[in-house]
Amino acid sequence: MGKSIRSKIKKRLRTVKRQRVDAMLVTPREEEKHQKLIKVAQGKQLTLLRPKNAFKYPESDDAVFPQHEVMKPVDFRAQNLPMAGTVFRGNRRKYTNEEKDMLTKIIKENHPKMEVLAGGGAVLAKSGRRVSQAEAERLATKIRRPDVAEAVEAEAADPGPPASEESPMQDAPPADIVPDPADGIDTSRRPVLKDTRRAKRAAGHRKIVLAIVRIRWCVASVNILLQSAATVRYKCPFRKAWVDVSDAEDRQLKEAFAALARGGAPVAQCKLGSLRFQTDFRTMLRTNVASKRRMEVRLRDGALPFAPPAGEDAPSRASLGLEEEAPEKIAPCDLESGPGRKVPHLVRQAWGQGIEDGVTMSGQFEFTMQASEKDCFGEMLAWQMHAAGIAPQSLDNRCLKFTDAKGTEAMGNKQEIGKLLANPGSYPVRVSYFPHPAFKFVRPERVPDIEVTRTHLKFVQDALAELDGNIDNVKHTHQRRTFERYLLYLEDHYYQTGDDLQDALEWEPLVQKYGPHMEGYFLLTKKTGPGLSKILRGEIDVLEYLFGG
Repeated sequence: MGKSIRSKIKKRLRTVKRQRVDAMLVTPREEEKHQKLIKVAQGKQLTLLRPKNAFKYPESDDAVFPQHEVMKPVDFRAQNLPMAGTVFRGNRRKYTNEEKDMLTKIIKENHPKMEVLAGGGAVLAKSGRRVSQAEAERLATKIRRPDVAEAVEAEAADPGPPASEESPMQDAPPADIVPDPADGIDTSRRPVLKDTRRAKRAAGHRKIVLAIVRIRWCVASVNILLQSAATVRYKCPFRKAWVDVSDAEDRQLKEAFAALARGGAPVAQCKLGSLRFQTDFRTMLRTNVASKRRMEVRLRDGALPFAPPAGEDAPSRASLGLEEEAPEKIAPCDLESGPGRKVPHLVRQAWGQGIEDGVTMSGQFEFTMQASEKDCFGEMLAWQMHAAGIAPQSLDNRCLKFTDAKGTEAMGNKQEIGKLLANPGSYPVRVSYFPHPAFKFVRPERVPDIEVTRTHLKFVQDALAELDGNIDNVKHTHQRRTFERYLLYLEDHYYQTGDDLQDALEWEPLVQKYGPHMEGYFLLTKKTGPGLSKILRGEIDVLEYLFGG
């Protein structure tokens, strides 16, 4: 069936051919014009003279014999066009940025250059030497215009596109007339080959039959597995023992393993309430999506119906139903049952027993989220908060920072964070929570009170720094006791929070930040705070300083 002139396939093929013409003919011609314009702008323009025809002027020094030039035709065959692979029915029109860059590079670079099949250039009439057309023009210009000989030499020294070196022309020897042999072979005809297609079809059919038999055997084995009472188990990292999974997860894992025989994915996704698990049958490992904890998986009381697909890491012997390679360690829960009294759980936690892997209680966390884990962000954030010991009510969302793959950050703005997470090009996204040392494990509503305390301590810190931390610089005895208490206050604050008070707010910026009601905290200290060092030295009286003399 013929194609209309409005056919999309034909339009795309014409576009592909036009791209080749642009790359092989138009672009080199435009670059040559551009180089000439650059020379004109630099004041280096030089018009070369055309050499004379040796047939008309045989005695001229610049006479040449022009040579006919045969160029290699442009190859428009579809199998040799780099972009013809995108011309098919159903192809999309929109591509990702990486695909666009790749296609643009193919369009510009994957084309051959124009080649000269035969001829070209010119032959000097005096010497018989074959030269290029440009060299012949330079020679004619130097002979007929000696005043620009230096400019011609400079242009010749300017590196340009390499000229194809060809051997001097020689007369071809006379061809001998050889008669055709009686038993000669006609190479213009396609040889008749043995038909091997039937054997190939039979071999392919045999492979298909074997594959069908193998699939049926796998399906039968899996059906037996689904109907059996054998339960999938996982190695609990806390109890150090094999534990049966729930009935719902057991059914999901068996169905996912059965799908392997039909070409299913090697990773099973299971959702149990608010928990999500990924089970990789290549390594027989079960991963908690939120906490990234990994545990071995195996089938209780029996081996698998067929071997799981091979992966980078092979599963352990225990996961394949074989014997354990190493004896099990004593579980921390075993301390609760034994001779004598039970060891309380709090005591075992103080010993470092019974604490889940990954729990640090550090008050801060950082993790990376892939695009496939976007739906599990809630579970991942909840686990990180639990591991860091952060209660939900004490989480300060202003310190929760999201950084995409390009380094763009979003923090404290719900719209910007949502836009960042919705962009597929942002992943992997790094989520970090590093609150100020003074505000760790503190609810957001208590932050203003702590800011007030830090401002008062900053007054004390500045006053002690002006006194060089020396009690001998304090005049009165009762103020020396106050000086010692100030030192204790600061050391306790440093030890408890690790906050050096370098970024503590002054009282005026603090009132502007949290509202005018905060000014009541500084009714007296806004006067005595800046002059505390003078009060301790005895230079001024505090009552006179507050109320006037």
